[in-house]
Amino acid sequence: MTGVRSRKVARDLRRRWGRTTVVVAAMGLAVLAVTAVSTSYAVARSQQRTGYLATDPPSATISARGVTPAAAEQVRAVPGVAAADTSRTLTARIRQPGARQWEPLRLTVRDSYAGNRIARLTPRDGAWPPVDGQIVLEQSGLRLLDDIGSGEHVEVELPGLPVRTVPIAGTASDPGLPPSWVEGMVYGYVTPQTVAGFGFAATPAEVRILVDGDRTDAAHIRSVADAVAQRLTAAGVSVTTVDVPEPGAHPHQEIMNGMLRLELLFGALALLLSVLLIVTVVSGLLAGQVREIGTMKAVGATWQQIAGGYLAGTTVLAVAACLIGWPLGRLAGLGFVGFIAEFMNFEVTDDSMPWWLIIAQLTAGIVVPLLVAAVLLIRACRVAPVAAMRDHGVTAPRIAGGGRLARGTRLPRLPLLGVRNAVRRRGRLVLASAALAVGGAMFMAAFNVSDGLADTFVEQTIAAEPYDLTVMLDRPYPVDRLERAVTAVPGIARAEIWTSAPATFPAGRTGQISGVPSASLDLRLKLTAGRWLQPGEQRAMVLSADYAQENPGATVGSTLTTRTGDQETGWTIVGVAVQVGSPSAWVDRDELAAASGTAGTADTIRLISQAVDPAPLRQDLEKALTGGGMAVAGVRTQDDIRKVLVAHQIIFVVFLNLVTVISVVVGGLGLATILTVSITERTREIGVLRSLGATDRAVRGLILAEAVTIGVVSWLVAAVVLAVPATLAFGSIFGDLLLNTPLAVTANGFAVVGWLLLVCGICVVAALLPARRAARMTVRQALAYE
Repeated sequence: MTGVRSRKVARDLRRRWGRTTVVVAAMGLAVLAVTAVSTSYAVARSQQRTGYLATDPPSATISARGVTPAAAEQVRAVPGVAAADTSRTLTARIRQPGARQWEPLRLTVRDSYAGNRIARLTPRDGAWPPVDGQIVLEQSGLRLLDDIGSGEHVEVELPGLPVRTVPIAGTASDPGLPPSWVEGMVYGYVTPQTVAGFGFAATPAEVRILVDGDRTDAAHIRSVADAVAQRLTAAGVSVTTVDVPEPGAHPHQEIMNGMLRLELLFGALALLLSVLLIVTVVSGLLAGQVREIGTMKAVGATWQQIAGGYLAGTTVLAVAACLIGWPLGRLAGLGFVGFIAEFMNFEVTDDSMPWWLIIAQLTAGIVVPLLVAAVLLIRACRVAPVAAMRDHGVTAPRIAGGGRLARGTRLPRLPLLGVRNAVRRRGRLVLASAALAVGGAMFMAAFNVSDGLADTFVEQTIAAEPYDLTVMLDRPYPVDRLERAVTAVPGIARAEIWTSAPATFPAGRTGQISGVPSASLDLRLKLTAGRWLQPGEQRAMVLSADYAQENPGATVGSTLTTRTGDQETGWTIVGVAVQVGSPSAWVDRDELAAASGTAGTADTIRLISQAVDPAPLRQDLEKALTGGGMAVAGVRTQDDIRKVLVAHQIIFVVFLNLVTVISVVVGGLGLATILTVSITERTREIGVLRSLGATDRAVRGLILAEAVTIGVVSWLVAAVVLAVPATLAFGSIFGDLLLNTPLAVTANGFAVVGWLLLVCGICVVAALLPARRAARMTVRQALAYE
């Protein structure tokens, strides 16, 4: 008996090879999606952390003035310090020779790179370490310089000093930095002798330490860092900030965590769509077997024997799907890991996965179809033999209102019959439209969230600080000198003088505080709590939402103590604002300057131009400032800021595009399966229509009408029922990951109309092969079909 059942399974798979191919493709797609998501999640999470920790990132960084070699040696003698080095970071500008556009340059100056233990760089091309008179660039910055290479030259300008042409010695990789093309900044590495050639004495201003013992213990790191700061102070060094980052966490760990959470969400969506697809295809596979099941029961087969045979066939299909889908899913997952690695600036050195994950992926690919088949087989086996053998797929309960539908429409009779065919098997209509509806909801939500992301993350950020030009100076200058320089430049509609200072917050993290005019007319930050600064109030602060979350108890009305330079200042929090990146807080400009020991000075000019193109104004302002003895460290336009914001959201846009593609493919495959089953069941019905004079064109119209009906029903469900909740859910998740606030809710009309057109196109494509097959049948073949 077992041999008979095995032969029957093999015969069914061969005889219905078209349907078998669709089922294997659908199951393979499910395996591919789940494998790709879980592979990329596991490999990206492991490699990003492994690559970053392998560089031995600094446990703490102490910013100070007057660091000497003798003081550095004293730091190395502090108990708990495993290694220490000194460096200085300069703000400069870089460009290709002859180019008009300058790019911001963060220049790291170290006495020695060879044998360095802290935040080690990996040489990639050319010479390493940097030699005197040359520069090594971080490899991701080449994109901003038109892919310039080793051996070529660049122009570098330090604030207030002449432009110098410097040869590129080579490139290196620094996993501790975000890519240059994301931050809009080039990273360079030079020796003190190279900077001296510019006319600048680069004395060390940072002491980085690596602690002994547990490097994941924040309390231990903090105690050692405080001891180092005390030792430096005793040596006559002026300590300004002590920065203790989260142990083991990449500087952009929050973005990485956000991407990993999105991958988990994507995995859940892929699993949901996969289950829907498997339910659709397996139910379609079994739908044509109802009469055969009834026949087997009539001759004495038990439900266990029947189920065993069909489960064996399902297992064969599931194994075939795993053999196809798993390798492709792994390749797709590793491809996405490569994209994440480029975005997060790390390299994949080991793409292996834990054995248990591989087993879980393959087990899911086999077990899920078997579970779905088992549920459907139980239903099929409960049908009485007589009822099963009478099933031809053409009988169904009378549709309420069917007569009114026929009388109230002007459709030709055959297309009308196609519409009725689509709705008379309600369970199958639900299955067919469910996958398309979920896919449609994801499609519309993806467009809505993309618009919300662009609006909230980019446009609202620009609108909150609508300055055409932001000019950063190399150090604070008297406010009256800055005001005179600004007044002398024509074409400025409004200008504001700001200042900034690094500060250490109670949680141990160092952030940038902006000192702003309290009566600013242009700064329009979005407040999530409290209010904005008021003129004349003392020690008031508006805190960013990120820092409010990191500092427990930092709520409106509470006091937050920060250390700026050698002075601790208590600020009363009056508001909490949404902010992308820095600064961490906003206070009155004059109060911040006083707290920093630079009363009456400022280091930033932000202005709005009268002209549409601020380029001429940029040049005139630089000349005025330089002529007044003030050195410009960098200039950023509104377009520069927009490019950086757009680059930061690329990974999320890619995720939404992947959701859209998966939704379209899953919905199309599900619909194709349902139409194939539906037409197979109604083969004799088609024969009857052909015997009554129906033409090939009429039969094709019948099938297309049924397909389009299913598509329109799914579109209505997606647009009216599912799209809004999906948009709100995605918007909340993306907003919390990026801004700690939900994204703006937007409705993309193109997405609604576009999905209707797309779903109709999917329906037509999915119906082409079944319609062609039905139209080619002769009357004799159709009426003789069993």
